[in-house]
Amino acid sequence: MKTNMMKITERFFENIPSDKHGIDLMEFETLMISGDIKDYFLLDVREREDYQQEKIPGSVNIPYSELPKKIREIPSGKKIIIISKKGLIAAQISSLLNVCGYRTWTLREGIEGYIDIGGNVEGQKVNISA
Repeated sequence: MKTNMMKITERFFENIPSDKHGIDLMEFETLMISGDIKDYFLLDVREREDYQQEKIPGSVNIPYSELPKKIREIPSGKKIIIISKKGLIAAQISSLLNVCGYRTWTLREGIEGYIDIGGNVEGQKVNISA
């Protein structure tokens, strides 16, 4: 039992990138503008309705509630940026995927933060005031 726990723990820490705390919004925007985002798999873990209203171009939606059934849809050989509403759920999913051997980062402040800095989002809600 101890040996198995040690292996799981070692595997968890081996897969945590050195900049684990996430990708800063401006760094993410730079990756988007430069085209270097192609080196990453953008995983949006929000529910489908939220994803359909506003999404980052090129992102793939696998709601966190469906992740256990669809984990094989996440490419294991690519760096993954996990997107959630504010970044909190993304951090939890990131920890889980790291244990499974993936290399993940979270989008700090989530899609809401990205929208706040004027990031490119498809289907963005329009707020019309009278």
